Amino acid sequence: MTNTQQLLHPTAGLLTRYLAPAIWMGVAILGYRHAPPALRRTVILLPLLATTTFLYGQFHEVRQFDAFVPVMVALILCALPDLTGSSSSSCALPLSFLRHAMTRE
Repeated sequence: MTNTQQLLHPTAGLLTRYLAPAIWMGVAILGYRHAPPALRRTVILLPLLATTTFLYGQFHEVRQFDAFVPVMVALILCALPDLTGSSSSSCALPLSFLRHAMTRE
């Protein structure tokens, strides 16, 4: 079955595989507006992974999006002030962590 057929005729198995990652992605979207610009730029990885999976992979394998998990976790940390009702509107992700992650070679 091709990726196009899987998308046009989704099965229960395909939908359940993507349910948990979709929930986490929904929470991560809440943190996007609080994320530092360097973290926002890394979101480009998601459409690139989706395109690669559509062209060369299989959509029934959720693990093809594992490369996006660190970005998603960082965005969730940035969503924490909104989710907890904190008066601080800044990202819960330490900027020193982000600077260190961006400058590692």
